[in-house]
Amino acid sequence: MNTMNIGAVIKKLRQEQGMVQEQVAEYLNVSTQAVSRWETGSALPDITQVPALANLFNCSADMLLGVDIALKKEHIAKIEKEAHRGLKSGISKNIAPFSRSQYLLERIVSENIFSHFPTAEIDAVKEDLQKSATPAV
Repeated sequence: MNTMNIGAVIKKLRQEQGMVQEQVAEYLNVSTQAVSRWETGSALPDITQVPALANLFNCSADMLLGVDIALKKEHIAKIEKEAHRGLKSGISKNIAPFSRSQYLLERIVSENIFSHFPTAEIDAVKEDLQKSATPAV
């Protein structure tokens, strides 16, 4: 995840579009002081303002919040590779398939990888892991 805070992102996008704080404030129906506080990091916009801010700056809410989906997917791939390497080396040969899949899922979730993914995607991953772990009858 990008470490830039939302206030810095708002300021950067506002300046890139040649806008002044008053214009942002008017669009969002907030005070100029509120926008100033966001940009200096002394306050945060209300979560209900995020979609309007994204619309104003023609960007995604993820971008506005500093979420880097590509980096998260890269991190998931790294965890999967690590788990696969451990399984190939025989470290966990005695662990049931469901336990290995559950370990991978818990590792991904515990590292907060899915915090910004739609719930449907998380459920799909869980379902795939459970299917792959179900022993053949």
